[in-house]
Amino acid sequence: MGFKVDTFTANNDTAKFHDAIAQAMDNGYDGVVLSHGDDPATVEDVKKLQDKGISVVAFDSVPELANVEGVTVTSQDDETLAKLALDRLVEEQGPDANIVYLWVDGFPPMVRRNAVYQETLKNNPGIKEVERFGVVSSDTSVDTQNAVAAMLTKHPKGEIDAIYATWDAFAIGAARALIEAGRTEIKIYGIDVSNSDLEIMQKPDSPWVATAAVDPKTIGAVNVRLLAKKNSGREDPFHPQSGSNADRQGQPG
Repeated sequence: MGFKVDTFTANNDTAKFHDAIAQAMDNGYDGVVLSHGDDPATVEDVKKLQDKGISVVAFDSVPELANVEGVTVTSQDDETLAKLALDRLVEEQGPDANIVYLWVDGFPPMVRRNAVYQETLKNNPGIKEVERFGVVSSDTSVDTQNAVAAMLTKHPKGEIDAIYATWDAFAIGAARALIEAGRTEIKIYGIDVSNSDLEIMQKPDSPWVATAAVDPKTIGAVNVRLLAKKNSGREDPFHPQSGSNADRQGQPG
């Protein structure tokens, strides 16, 4: 599309995230695609971007952003992703499985995935949650690996059937811990995927047996196309003043 693009990565550091938005305000950008803006300050930042005439599309961010005039919020279908992974877990491990739940509150995708998890527990009262924890940091996979390794010392073979990981960064760390500890009898069911994830899953006797995901390139393409529409003066198809059906080139989710 002829765009010049700068990418800022916060590595789960909230201060860096908001600093990047501040740079966008001051450096003459025409548009911003935000990913995982998960706090009230994000809403205020986006309002400031809009006031400066900078177009905004936000992916997997706080739903309140949808109430900011001109902003489009997109997301994956987290409920379906969670159901796909959990249905496979129940199918393969049974309705009385003992599981570990890797999850952290406060992130919109995690909140949506947790709602499906709670419904699954309700529908399968025989499932026992042995442990629940989550570590989000600048190196989530390593910190998760350490946390899972420590957990394994408390639970000998036979006490855990599976790990349900609501993010592939959790699953990566869990898989490494299980492999190093020789505990690959415990199976991992996750959400999200990357090439490095697939390499782990394809290893002989990998404990990571299933993951539910969308093509992340599609997410990027949809959000950039939406931004292009805004910057060309055309309303994106997810606002009331949308163009024709021919303009509907992507659906959030």
